[in-house]
Amino acid sequence: MRFGETYIPGSAPEETSSAAAQIAGVLAENRELRAQVEQLRAERKALLDIQQSVVGLLGAKSPDRIVHDLRNVINERDLLKTLVDEM
Repeated sequence: MRFGETYIPGSAPEETSSAAAQIAGVLAENRELRAQVEQLRAERKALLDIQQSVVGLLGAKSPDRIVHDLRNVINERDLLKTLVDEM
């Protein structure tokens, strides 16, 4: 058995080494996933802050209404363009 290897009773040194490598790999993947979760949480918070700012600036009752109202505005703009072009 080498320095740093974990002894697992009833297993051969190769198996112990392989198990330790697997555990190290899983731990590394776990650290990476935790970092990704933290990054996604930060991005989500930033997007929610922007959403709240837009809701406040537009005086909307809810974020869901913004998309609905924006569609209405775009449709009215298109209608106005069509009317102006026909004049």
